[in-house]
Amino acid sequence: MWIKGIVILCTLAFSHALIPPTEEPDAFTLQPPYLYEGGARCSVDIGCLTLTNSSSVSGTDGIGQYVGIFNTHSTPLGTRMTTLAKVYDDLDVTVYETSFPDGLEGCSMGDRNGVCTGYPVFNLVNAASNTVFRYVTPGDSMTGWNLYSQGSFWSSYRQFRSGEMGGIAGFIIPDSYSVVMSALQHPMAVNNWLDVNGTSASLHYGVQGLADSIPAGYSISVIAVTGRRESSTSFVSTVLKWGQSVQMKNDVVKIPDYTTEYLGYWTDNGAYYYYNNDHFEDYEKLITSLNHFTITQQIPIRYIQLDSWWYYKGVDNGVKNWTARPDIFPHGIAPVHNATGWPILAHNRYFSSDNVYASQNGGNYPFFIDEENKKAVPLDKHFWDDLFDEARQWGLSVYEQDWLDREYEGVSALHTNITLGDDWLHNMASSAAQRNIAVQYCMSLPREALHGAAEEAVTQIRVSDDYHLATNQWRIGHTSLFAHALGLKPYKDVFWTTELNNNNPFTWCQVFQPTLQGITTNYVGHINVTESGVPCVYWDSIDFRAQYPTYSLPENFCRNPGMLHDRAFCFTNASLDYPEELWTWEYCDVPTCETDCYVREGRYYIGNQSVTENGHNCVDWNGYFGLTGARCRNPDGTEDRPWCFITEDYTAIDFCDNKCPEAEEYSPDLQSAVATLSAGPVGIGDKMENINRSLVFKSCRSDGKLLQPGKPLTAIDMYFLSDSRPNIWTSETTISSKYTFGLIFIAEVSQRYSLSASELNLEKSLSGTTLLWYNYPYIDQLTIYPSNTDIETPKTGGFRNFVILATSPIFEINGDTYAILGEVDKWAHVSSTRITDITIEEQAFLVRIDKYSDESVYMRFYKNGFIFEIACSLNNNLIDVIARTCS
Repeated sequence: MWIKGIVILCTLAFSHALIPPTEEPDAFTLQPPYLYEGGARCSVDIGCLTLTNSSSVSGTDGIGQYVGIFNTHSTPLGTRMTTLAKVYDDLDVTVYETSFPDGLEGCSMGDRNGVCTGYPVFNLVNAASNTVFRYVTPGDSMTGWNLYSQGSFWSSYRQFRSGEMGGIAGFIIPDSYSVVMSALQHPMAVNNWLDVNGTSASLHYGVQGLADSIPAGYSISVIAVTGRRESSTSFVSTVLKWGQSVQMKNDVVKIPDYTTEYLGYWTDNGAYYYYNNDHFEDYEKLITSLNHFTITQQIPIRYIQLDSWWYYKGVDNGVKNWTARPDIFPHGIAPVHNATGWPILAHNRYFSSDNVYASQNGGNYPFFIDEENKKAVPLDKHFWDDLFDEARQWGLSVYEQDWLDREYEGVSALHTNITLGDDWLHNMASSAAQRNIAVQYCMSLPREALHGAAEEAVTQIRVSDDYHLATNQWRIGHTSLFAHALGLKPYKDVFWTTELNNNNPFTWCQVFQPTLQGITTNYVGHINVTESGVPCVYWDSIDFRAQYPTYSLPENFCRNPGMLHDRAFCFTNASLDYPEELWTWEYCDVPTCETDCYVREGRYYIGNQSVTENGHNCVDWNGYFGLTGARCRNPDGTEDRPWCFITEDYTAIDFCDNKCPEAEEYSPDLQSAVATLSAGPVGIGDKMENINRSLVFKSCRSDGKLLQPGKPLTAIDMYFLSDSRPNIWTSETTISSKYTFGLIFIAEVSQRYSLSASELNLEKSLSGTTLLWYNYPYIDQLTIYPSNTDIETPKTGGFRNFVILATSPIFEINGDTYAILGEVDKWAHVSSTRITDITIEEQAFLVRIDKYSDESVYMRFYKNGFIFEIACSLNNNLIDVIARTCS
């Protein structure tokens, strides 16, 4: 029978299709469920798992009303496995629940990326068909940014992200339908596993593959959401509908998060003060000076982020003691918080096996300690209660849990104990929520993002790699979409507001570092051709980012993943279609740091510089610090840069000035625009004297309140349907519940397009007659588009030449035509934090604005083909557009 778009075959109660068959009658039909018991697979098709009961059910839950089929299966040992497929009225949503009334022992199947139970198991489109079948899979850290993959399924399925790195899967049959699926309940315990056999493929969801046992009464669930072309539903709309259903099921209200509403200053990877206190004696003096500087320069910083440089590290560089080191904060963090008034957003990473909190190390709290991987996980909520109570005393407002991927991957119990992962994250978040401390997830796997969606304290999530001035880190339109769908504010990471920051600790030359394993190399620059001038193959095309997840492998830039060679190289002819031993590679002509310059404090400098900055010749170290030779060195990081003895009696030293060339931020405007229009936190990280004040104010009011759109800029369907992934992202803001304004961001797009409102995901803002213009760079060229008219988008050059188009509805008042251009000097021309109401009366067009104190606000309007500006200052905040007054 047909039930609301779902086929249920009553003769085989375990089998039904996700959507009605179209060109592919077998697509997304279910295979029988299975489980592993005693290490052996037990399933219906081999006669081991027996269907003992089947019944129809109906009911209502957080998602809505549903009908479904409830089945009970049993193994020869009497172990029961129940499955329930729930189909929701008019929603094209199906939830698949699996429960284990008796528990299950010996369920490990030996593969951490596999599943030890299988339900649901979907057949996918067969390779022999002529159907265009595409997939979309966020993968690995940063909400799936690090190993995100999409493409034509049968030509690139090897890059389909499943297992530990995946979990969220999207499928598109263009002009027909799209599907998005993921874990729903207990996502930390759920894997998905892709099985390809010849021309057939299936996607299996179930309990993670290394689970030792499943407790009695334990259950998991998986959600699948369908969008149909006949109802003009785009893939983006399907993602949003999936996320809305997940949010409805979770039924949580996020706690307020100050750092998502105001401008902040960040000190994380890429910021000027990341492990760099410049000329200041310590960070207490640095931050109080930064605070004083921003006040005198009227730069409205409202909070500060403290990264991993301030607390004690243990083995494997994990957290040993999450308290301030006295050489960093001599009097603790509280005096800094009290002196500046800045709330603190504080970083933390995985706990080391020798942390001071674990009872095994003499502490007060139970931990699971993985001695082999040198990591640990707290087991008790009381640990988080005490940690956060103490941190609140020194100003903690937001807790940043970083390195989530490494914690999950590196703690064995998180793969064998299926309750530990969700308990660990829930204890953390529930404790934070009770204290009104918001939580940011960083380096989170898709499973962790899914868990965060269910926690009221988890308000924001990183959707990009670390900043470190990379030229691709800003591309977040796709991951912002998934984060936004889950109700999490997407965060791009810190950025510079200026192109250069003198004496910054980042460089584009190749570093050679001596280690116990030999000389290792590191290069993070942008050279992408070999010594002979041959272009490099993109790392994604050969899936090296999956093979070497701890290495940064952007685009086709020269690198040395896994120390495969002596220095930076790239492949010149390589493909997943033939064996790796047949691939060809070459070294790259990359400037090196080891012969003539040093980076950061020069601790690993091993070059030949032998003359100091004052012209003195170095003398032989003669065994001091275990060194020989007359060369500049910084043994054990004793100074802030290389030095040497300059007298034979070793009583005088001098410093060396051969610092490597510095990195450059090629487009501060792009970084600022993307950070602001992502509708998440905005954090700058320049050297204080270099902060570009005018660029800062494109993001916020004079009090630092962020001016952002109603939803983040997110990629449109064209991104997911094209192998070239054009960066055309859109956003909308609705004022007074009925007037919607749009933004279209375009970067690195080499051709013009004509796109409909649905293709742009701007159905609301383009529903009527619309005014469109270039908001960045601002141009007084205005175009009126009638409703249901395609928008012509321009082509752009490199990312420096990005474009932002803005729209306004047309208002017809007393025979005149009006539109609101808003604040053209802001990234968001219209924001609900600035324009709080729009009222149209017979003889009036009123716009109410919100501003800080005596801030001056300049709003532009369109009337009958002309543009005029109204300035509001002092306490006036009501613009009469027709009278052109601010009263």
